[in-house]
Amino acid sequence: MVEAQIYPLALALNDPEAEFALTFFEKSDNVLTELLPDDADWEGTIRVIDIPTVSGGAYLDLAMDGDAGIAMAYLRSEVKGD
Repeated sequence: MVEAQIYPLALALNDPEAEFALTFFEKSDNVLTELLPDDADWEGTIRVIDIPTVSGGAYLDLAMDGDAGIAMAYLRSEVKGD
């Protein structure tokens, strides 16, 4: 997975030091079936969120340090340049 630049990110929601906007993820529409209608059976397990749609055009950035075991995701309103 690393070769494809896919990195696992575990969320410890019961960690008192973790800050996680659970409501954002629970209340946002799941667009899995819009993207993959044949995989509708997975809708209760997999959530796909169209971040720009639910955030008024913002994008989600994720910064991870796997060695330290920390990550931070945040919304940004401007589009990054190349």
